[in-house]
Amino acid sequence: MWIEFLGGVGSGKSSLATALRERLNTDEIPVSSPQQLLDIRLAQALPRAVHYDRSQKIARRALLTGYQARFSLKHPKLVWQAWNASQKLHNLPSWHRNIIFSLFFEVAGWYEAVPYKMPPKSIVVVDEGLAHRSINLFAWQNRDLDAGEIQAYIENLPEVVLTILVCAPVQDCLERAYNRGLPLRLRGKDPQTVRRFVENSHTVALLAGNALTSKGSPVIKIDNSLGLEQSITTLCRQITETPMFQKYFTKQYQTAFS
Repeated sequence: MWIEFLGGVGSGKSSLATALRERLNTDEIPVSSPQQLLDIRLAQALPRAVHYDRSQKIARRALLTGYQARFSLKHPKLVWQAWNASQKLHNLPSWHRNIIFSLFFEVAGWYEAVPYKMPPKSIVVVDEGLAHRSINLFAWQNRDLDAGEIQAYIENLPEVVLTILVCAPVQDCLERAYNRGLPLRLRGKDPQTVRRFVENSHTVALLAGNALTSKGSPVIKIDNSLGLEQSITTLCRQITETPMFQKYFTKQYQTAFS
């Protein structure tokens, strides 16, 4: 079961994802991230490489590049949309635009490396999947956001089992972002630029969540303004009620999880 998160800056998405991994994980049903599964594939393909740090990094990059190439062959329109969206951000320097596309392409490699035909009783939790990449691709725009452009991007995404859309008031998110330290590429920006990007990030997340719902992809919307413990408890209950979860996991596990 593939579960990925989507949310604006400061929404608490990463904290919820970490808490969910801890709540889901058992000896019987381990919970993994895409990066962990990629390392498992690497150990299976090149067992000697994993014993040397430098060789491991080179081999991991080569393996991921292969999956990225395969993803591009399967989803050329999506890759072109991501490249075009990143290069249209003329208010950003070229190195920043290239990083935005590189982040998209790295996540694309995960989607190809972690097959969707996973054993039913296995769980992958993704902090930032391809739906979440829409934030960097579109929220940096200094013009009005184009909902149609965001929807077109979402419509071409590969299907995932479940997306968690994390929401919270923008002012709370701004405070969280400043308190924990701004994301690297927001540091040094003036307060107006930071606020605009944070507001845009939440708008993009909502538009992306609506687009996912309109294409029939399961989405759980969670209000993360009431504290982590209450949010994770509510989220766990909602996940156990999904048909996919009830289909594959035993009543005993469902009860323990909820």
